[in-house]
Amino acid sequence: MDWILITSLEVFLLTLVGGVLPVLLRRGARLQHLLASVAAGVFLGAVFLHLLPEVGELAAAHGAEDGHEHGGVIWIAMLAGVVALFLVEQLLLRRFTDEPLALDGHDHDHPMPEDLCHEDHLDGDARHRMVGLATMVGLSLHAFTDGLGLSAGHEAEGLREALTAAVLSHKAIGGFSLGAALMLARLERRRVLLLLVVFAAVTPLGAILRVAAFPDLAPEWLEPMTAFAAGTFLYVALCDLLPEVFHERRDGLAKLLLLLIGLGASHFLHSL
Repeated sequence: MDWILITSLEVFLLTLVGGVLPVLLRRGARLQHLLASVAAGVFLGAVFLHLLPEVGELAAAHGAEDGHEHGGVIWIAMLAGVVALFLVEQLLLRRFTDEPLALDGHDHDHPMPEDLCHEDHLDGDARHRMVGLATMVGLSLHAFTDGLGLSAGHEAEGLREALTAAVLSHKAIGGFSLGAALMLARLERRRVLLLLVVFAAVTPLGAILRVAAFPDLAPEWLEPMTAFAAGTFLYVALCDLLPEVFHERRDGLAKLLLLLIGLGASHFLHSL
């Protein structure tokens, strides 16, 4: 249990450090959209270079074990993730986007008129908050599955080093992506920091909960949960972040370059 607690603390702190970086930067729609370009690249890289190949391997293995050709349960779980996040956005998160915009009380945090999105401002604020909250949901689901996977090191000491490296390698960039998306939502800094603390605790919670409360949880449960999380990532990347980043033409080349940087960072970190 000591190993789980120490590793969980490392995960928590690294995630929080990555998430706080965008919060420390100056507010402004222009900068926030540039940071969101990096987050979109990270999401796309995670989906197409890491999660989808992993889901394909799980589906093939699942199909070989149960005699089915395609391991349909895994792909159904991924589709369920896409549909579930769409429904959560439309039926639940939309309630929060209709609230009046809450900003810090500091004048230097308010964007100047020339820094606003080139669109209807209220509609833009609602969409930005939708993107931020959907990103929080998608990343949290993936973080929880990370915690379940990390907990395997509790029983298998030989896996601890590899599991720790695999999880820690992408926690800072995951926190940074969420911080960028939440700042784009133009929530109060206090609320953003609170959400980042909650997110940073998700992976440790998954690991500790599984070890303490569900020690006999079969590893097969992790396969559909991973596929479900992959579906939420796919939805956030293609339906939320990419349209938000490129909904206006300003800084198009810079956004594209930052998107590619996010893709490269995601590929590099997941290949460690």
